[in-house]
Amino acid sequence: MRVWIIQEITVASSARVLYGDQILLWDDLLRMLLILKAAVAHSKTFDGKSLNLPVHLMKFHDMYAGQVRRPISLLEALIWSRPAQATDPRDKIFALLGLCHDSSTYVPVPNYK
Repeated sequence: MRVWIIQEITVASSARVLYGDQILLWDDLLRMLLILKAAVAHSKTFDGKSLNLPVHLMKFHDMYAGQVRRPISLLEALIWSRPAQATDPRDKIFALLGLCHDSSTYVPVPNYK
């Protein structure tokens, strides 16, 4: 999963996931992933780590615009998004700045130079 998707999912009122010619609502996909994560919790052959990022995306959304609504720290966002991919390593931080209450403390002016 790409790091910029975190911002898109977090601020979206609703999102769709396109997979080939299939369209899934993000909420439906997330529910399926949570059920799968619970089902494999006791598995000895599948550790479920690949499901962590989608679950963290749910946390981002809930904290930013959902039911929980509390500030997200940049450190917290970096930890949750660690498995996300980026072509430019700076995007691992820049993609999260708009979501975090303390981002200007650490990166006052984002600059690719």
